[in-house]
Amino acid sequence: MACFLEYNKKMHGGLSLNNIFINPKQHTCALLGGWWFSHNQEEKLVALSQFAIDLAPLKIIHSKQADTSLNLEMIRVIGRELLGDKTGVYLPKDKNIPT
Repeated sequence: MACFLEYNKKMHGGLSLNNIFINPKQHTCALLGGWWFSHNQEEKLVALSQFAIDLAPLKIIHSKQADTSLNLEMIRVIGRELLGDKTGVYLPKDKNIPT
């Protein structure tokens, strides 16, 4: 999904556990919501989800221009949430997570 968005120069802006559906058995995912927050790279921002605003680097907030780097930040947080630690502080200490 990250490669697809990057290749198409698309900042999704609405990635979250509420709209991404992952099938681990088939190694697939479907992004079924949040597209109303999407923008082309460097396009002027019209709207962002609160989740995106909380994660967005200050560069994006101040310039009000879309940047695909936000996709990766949102995907990282989704991964940490799936592992049970949104901040990621305790993940290195979790013996159940392979390194």
